Amino acid sequence: MLARGGAAATALALIALAGCGGSSHPSTSASASASGSEHEQQPPAALGSVRGRVLRAGELAGFAPQGQRIVGTSAASWVGGLELPAAEKAKETARLQRAGFRAGVRERLAPTKSGPAEAISIVEQFGSAQQANAELATQLEGLQVRGASTFTVPGIPGAHGVAISTTQQSGVNVEFAKGGYYYVVGAGWPAHSSSAPTRAQVQAAAQQLYSRISG
Repeated sequence: MLARGGAAATALALIALAGCGGSSHPSTSASASASGSEHEQQPPAALGSVRGRVLRAGELAGFAPQGQRIVGTSAASWVGGLELPAAEKAKETARLQRAGFRAGVRERLAPTKSGPAEAISIVEQFGSAQQANAELATQLEGLQVRGASTFTVPGIPGAHGVAISTTQQSGVNVEFAKGGYYYVVGAGWPAHSSSAPTRAQVQAAAQQLYSRISG
């Protein structure tokens, strides 16, 4: 998974494999955010629009959902789990509020067999399709500033594949917007790992998600 635009942008940061955490989404953990867990019997009403818009078991080959999904029903609750100084959290919360953020769900996926790679599926709802596309453009610009390369993703209109590799870790995301929603499907692993997921696997998972939400 990749570094995202801005100090605390709303998709993945260049993944720290130990925590699957980044500068842009709430840090991955088994606990829910302040707004509650999507697995609760009575989830917040605001989550109704984003439920079911992340990967399901079997859609990313070799990975399965792990732990509770992290959710946010406001910009403040979504940013609340970020591993950032308070000032940076306030800045990102304000940015998301201006961007029209409404709700989000983040799901962590772990290898079904042993291995150091991790994966993630994220959906964020914005107030309009224009706002969701603007967020996609913002995140792509930030990734390119950080040295990420892009690749074509067939079958998903307007999608961007993004890849980055350093001496320590590598990652790949597929990101797209549809309607008022912005989606990220990503995977990250230590550099030179022999068990790394392929770009094709991440791309295929994103294509399955797109097909399901479009059905």
